Formats: sequence, structure tokens, C-alpha cells
Amino acid sequence: MFKEVHNGDPELEKALEIYDECFSGSPISIPTEALYKALMRKSGGPRIAVLTERTVIAMAVFSRFDKGSIIWYLAVMREARRKGYGSLMVRSIADVLKEEVQPGPSAFMYAEFDGELAPFWESNGFRVLPVRYFQPPIAGTWVSLKLGAKSLYFPSKLTGKAVEEFVREIYTEVDRVKELDEEHARTTLNDCLNMSEVTFTSTHRT
Repeated sequence: MFKEVHNGDPELEKALEIYDECFSGSPISIPTEALYKALMRKSGGPRIAVLTERTVIAMAVFSRFDKGSIIWYLAVMREARRKGYGSLMVRSIADVLKEEVQPGPSAFMYAEFDGELAPFWESNGFRVLPVRYFQPPIAGTWVSLKLGAKSLYFPSKLTGKAVEEFVREIYTEVDRVKELDEEHARTTLNDCLNMSEVTFTSTHRT
């Protein structure tokens, strides 16, 4: 069963345990305590969802913004991996977001991930964008990641300008990057603007 969880829900503690098991010590993650505090915001903060099968077996952290939505983290408990739960989580989040947004530039779901995980995201309808994407410092340094995008409606077209506006929103509203002229931020934003338009169809072909 898929559900969003909130403060006081019994599934939240187990979800954070799975997150910690998967991402503890990773340069792309925030400390579990900081994530918990962010999730406790009454509005504007990240959202957390779980899949349960007698117990919590998978979790994801995602957010919806004016310019698009993003899955920040997705984790499946170790003994339940490679059974399709991660893909089910992606589909379930997409279904939720589709009920909340209208077709247009904001109707895209993004994900940032290590390159070795690209096959998983591509198998779930994401296109790895031709952008040198850098995650702003969490552990003291900018981290080079892949940026993927998935349309919530078909057919649709994603322009470089729309991607640039989304990344700019993330950099300024979430990561609080003060200097967008910093080399890593400038590289990412320029690559977004120079990106060729991508067409999404139900078969994910250009």
C-alpha cells in the first residue's frame, strides 16, 4: 500500500530507518535528524511517502514546486530490493502529482541521482538530461550527479528554459545558493539553457 506519512504516523520512524540505512554517510544526503525537522514543517517542506506490506518496505522523499516536482531520495529496505518496489514507488508518486498539476512546464517530475543508477530511472520513464548537473554543497562540496526528467502528461515537450527555471528555483528556494555565478551553478544553468527540446510520448521516444 502506498501512502504519504506525516508527524505522528507510526510508519515515519521505519521510513527514516530505511533512509538512514541507504544514505547514511553519502555526500548527497542530509542527516536523518535534519530530514526529520524538514518533514515536520507544516507547509513548503518535503513530503515523505512509503510502501507498506505488513511493514514499511520502501520510502521516498519528494517535493512539488512552481516549476516542477522532484524525487530527492528513494530507498527500499535491503531484503526487499529488486522486486519492483522502487518502480512502484515512482509510479505512485507520479499518480499523486498528476492529480495536483495541470499539463504544461510545471508538469514534469525530476530526479537527481548517481550515474550508476541511470538504468533504474530510465526504466521508469525518466530521460537523463544532457546537463552537467551539480548538487549544491551538503557535505561541503558540490557533487556531480545526473538530472533526469519524466513527463506526467503525454505527449509533451520539455524546453531547456523550463529546466533552467526549475533548477534555478531549487538552487535559490531550497539550497539557498547565494551566488548563482559560482562556477558549478553557472555551468549547470548554462547547460540547461543550451539543452535541445525533449519530446515525451507514452513510449518515451523523441
